[in-house]
Amino acid sequence: MEKGKKVNIKDVRKRMWEADDDLEIEFRCNKCNKKQRIKPGLIKKIGKEEEEEITYEFENEIMCKNCHSNDIELTEEGINEIEVHTIGMIYGNKKGVLLTEGNVYVENKKMKHCEAYDYILKRIKEESLNGELYLRAGNVACMFNKYSEAINYYEKSLELNPKLLGSLMNLVGIFEYRYTYYKIEDAKVTASFYLEEMANLFRTQDFDDVTIRNKHEIVQFMGEKAESLGVHIPELIQMPKLQLSKSQFKARKLGRNEPCHCGSGKKYKKCCLKI
Repeated sequence: MEKGKKVNIKDVRKRMWEADDDLEIEFRCNKCNKKQRIKPGLIKKIGKEEEEEITYEFENEIMCKNCHSNDIELTEEGINEIEVHTIGMIYGNKKGVLLTEGNVYVENKKMKHCEAYDYILKRIKEESLNGELYLRAGNVACMFNKYSEAINYYEKSLELNPKLLGSLMNLVGIFEYRYTYYKIEDAKVTASFYLEEMANLFRTQDFDDVTIRNKHEIVQFMGEKAESLGVHIPELIQMPKLQLSKSQFKARKLGRNEPCHCGSGKKYKKCCLKI
């Protein structure tokens, strides 16, 4: 940092939320003991250093590239790399480390990050036939990199409520990432199956959208995953679209990374913006 240079807090907060797609940090698998470098996506650094032990949460699934186990943890070198990257984010132009005290919301209830898993398991015991709770349990499991458990929760949620589009969306995302990043060939078949199920459900427009934050991105999501998996979704462009009205569209400038208004499933910058 240059002497006398001030930290732009607004800029730092913005860059906290922007994952560094090129960042790789070191992990060690507890099952096969292999060290490896993995892209974590957005990193959440949770806790106050002066009060409690720091924990980390990662946007991407952290899986051993050798044995495909989720029983994997940061090495001391990996922790140091995150710390150096965090300093670079605050005083330079690095990005992708979100500093947080670890409060999360489950069922709109605020709680500590470490309490979320016990809470959702307790709720499942109270309402064991509530599919939505299993969907939320899957989301919480992903927070702790428990992806095998998350998959089981999502599948159980669909057994109880086949209309939960969020469960299908999350299953597609998990298996597509396992195929594209971890090169697990079988994951392509599973991701393609869930993508087709998702598309079929979305066509009916009779689905539960609980936990889906932006319904306007659903068609874009399906288009991007179909392209990534190399599969074809018939008539994707003609699917029902959750579009803005003309007056809303004119009053709001469409962002480059938002779903294109034509319904192609692609981002605006890769579709009609080029015309």
